[in-house]
Amino acid sequence: MANKLIRFGRPQDRPSLLEEIAVLGHRQVTEVSRNAMLPHMNKRFEITYVVSGTLEWLMNDELIVTRQNDILVTFPEDKLALLGGHFMVSDAYFMQIDFDKDGFMSLEERELFKRKLHAIDGRKISLPTDRSILFSKLISEHERQDVFSEGLCKGWLHEILTMVVRRSEGWE
Repeated sequence: MANKLIRFGRPQDRPSLLEEIAVLGHRQVTEVSRNAMLPHMNKRFEITYVVSGTLEWLMNDELIVTRQNDILVTFPEDKLALLGGHFMVSDAYFMQIDFDKDGFMSLEERELFKRKLHAIDGRKISLPTDRSILFSKLISEHERQDVFSEGLCKGWLHEILTMVVRRSEGWE
């Protein structure tokens, strides 16, 4: 099986269903992909969920190693790269969140999530169980859209953000 990337939200991709989700994707790497992610800065928060494999990140010159069921939270303006620029064999979902967009969340809710995400210490959150189904459902609804897709995506985005914040605050 060749490396696979599904992505929504960028100009060359299919559009995202929600204003808050600037970019949504799923990357499955079965063969090491060289020079795949060189140092860059995002303008938004990014949440990466590792389904399998090990990814070694350089974030603001600090090494962060993520493994199965780990979430990496990247802040706006963080400098991010993969160690050596290579995607190792892995399976991961990623999502850039734009809290400045006036979408389904109220201004108060967007500000709360921004404040809570900024308070995360260490940037890596380890989950005790597989929660990839939430990301998988987001991707599936983007692929096969119908009249219910937007509403379902709103719920799953809210659940993902709440899960990340609560887990970072010590909730089990």
